[in-house]
Amino acid sequence: MGIEYIDLFDEVQKMGYEQVCLSCCDERYDTFSLMRVQIQGDLFYTKNSVYIADEAHDRKCVSLLHIANREGVDLLLFPEYCISISLLRKIAADKKIWPNEMKLWCLPCQGIPVKCFEALCEQLGEMDQIQLIDNAVCRGLNRKKFVNVMFYCFSIWKEDRQFLCLAPQMKTQHMSDHSCACEGAGLTTGSRIFTLGGRIVTFL
Repeated sequence: MGIEYIDLFDEVQKMGYEQVCLSCCDERYDTFSLMRVQIQGDLFYTKNSVYIADEAHDRKCVSLLHIANREGVDLLLFPEYCISISLLRKIAADKKIWPNEMKLWCLPCQGIPVKCFEALCEQLGEMDQIQLIDNAVCRGLNRKKFVNVMFYCFSIWKEDRQFLCLAPQMKTQHMSDHSCACEGAGLTTGSRIFTLGGRIVTFL
């Protein structure tokens, strides 16, 4: 199956939100600031999950989110498998740790079983202040044992009310895994890639 490209900003406008302007994607701005997180941690994997078993890890990530907002960072990138699902839920539920207006966060989540990911999307989709863009996951999936997904995360507006847009981007292929011990055997892959204002951005 070929790759399908979907403009994320167009999808948001189709849903009745105001036009999206992110400073890292807008040609009117000749520079933008980047915060690329380098954080130490040990990854563990089972046949259907990849995770970081460190209670302090989420606290470090939250601290970095606050720093990004305080410093006015335009584009925040975390490393692969960094964001826990519990932290993603916390971000969705607490406006105090949403990205500032016009800022983009790229939140690569730890690996979770497919059923858990589907339940997560259903939960996020039911939250009043969240707009989940599910075009990347509704079809074209090669379902296997687990999902490693990155969420584009930014603020959007409708009728003077702020919402958090969460757009899950699936990986389109697994990493090098010659022994098929992790992604080679278990990773669910997708065939849809988001563009941002027509630009292809690859963070995974």
